Amino acid sequence: MPPSLNEVSLGTFHADQRTIDLVTRVLQSGRLSYGPVSQNFETIFAMHHDSTYGVLSNSGTSSLVVAIQALADKYNWNPFMTEIIVPSVTFVATVNAVLHNGCKPVFIDVDPVYYDMDPDKLEKFLREREQFRGEAPRAVIVANLFGQPASLARVREICNRRGLIMIEDSCEAMFVDHYEKSVGSWGDVGIFSMYMAHIIAAGVGGIAITKDEDLAQRMRSLVNHGIDLKGLPGGEHYDSSWLARKFKFTSAGHSFRTTEIESAIATVQLERWNSILDGRQRSADHYLRSLAPLDGKCLQLPMTRKDSDHSWMVFPILVINEEKYGLMEHLIKNKVECRDMLPLVNQPYLRHIVNEADFPVAQMINYHGFYIGCHQDLSPYQIERACTIIHEYFDGKSYYGASDTTTK
Repeated sequence: MPPSLNEVSLGTFHADQRTIDLVTRVLQSGRLSYGPVSQNFETIFAMHHDSTYGVLSNSGTSSLVVAIQALADKYNWNPFMTEIIVPSVTFVATVNAVLHNGCKPVFIDVDPVYYDMDPDKLEKFLREREQFRGEAPRAVIVANLFGQPASLARVREICNRRGLIMIEDSCEAMFVDHYEKSVGSWGDVGIFSMYMAHIIAAGVGGIAITKDEDLAQRMRSLVNHGIDLKGLPGGEHYDSSWLARKFKFTSAGHSFRTTEIESAIATVQLERWNSILDGRQRSADHYLRSLAPLDGKCLQLPMTRKDSDHSWMVFPILVINEEKYGLMEHLIKNKVECRDMLPLVNQPYLRHIVNEADFPVAQMINYHGFYIGCHQDLSPYQIERACTIIHEYFDGKSYYGASDTTTK
């Protein structure tokens, strides 16, 4: 059942007739496992993101796991000796994929305005590591958070100069450019998610894109238990019956496959990506107008980076003069869904490898940052209601001038 007009959700999904028809066609075909609908989706999605190959999996997390594993195999990394740099603010799956591969995550603090990995701090860390230890991590995972590209050009330049692999965790951003080049295509591999609250919402599903055919084949194998693709007919998409398969496995892979049903659901939204982004931009513009009187006084509103687009997966907000919990409770009580702004370096399970106090910007975001829904199916009434609830919370509070937590 869709939310009422008095509710503001984080994500959205509507099974229109086109979706129902395509899913029905899949069901009637008798082909539920990977097949022509999935193949078509991979090709078109990769093309939309300036890439050549797409490899579907059952989640963005799975896609990131196999991307790291494929890179480790391709470049002969010793996983237990390999460090991979990650931002100090991102969803835990980014770090989990590193840990699942036996590698060590190294954290870099984020930019206080755009919330992505700070390239100056990345450069400083690499210089210090080179000076004092002479060792360097093998890869950098840069996350395009909340719908916006990170500092991709800067990070790419740093990686090129220092011989590092660049991985784009773009699970929260699709169909947007940075310096006229698509997210996902700046890295050696780009990872996307189709979880419920994301830009394309298929319920589950992930896709990795790359221009490297060898890397694509390695990932495709790993998604399918590590099977030797050379022994299968069907070329790039290994479209063959089970009877034709040769059960020869070249890697310790995974059962990370998706189905034709999720691909059908995602395909319809892929066909309409322009209207999805237009709707999300309208929602963001409405929030920015209505909350503008609070910006710099009690809230820090999101900004769009120069020479970048924004797909507005969600609408991130920082509370300036107090911690976020009072406002979040007020929103939840009034049926406005909200979430913490991806706290990472304070997670209990990471306490043995990272100290939150070493990352002051991330620490500030952890205590002051949250986000609300910004999708295409929110009505002007719903957005205005959410803004009114936020204004009501601050009515009567003294917030003249900006406190030390202001970052703009």
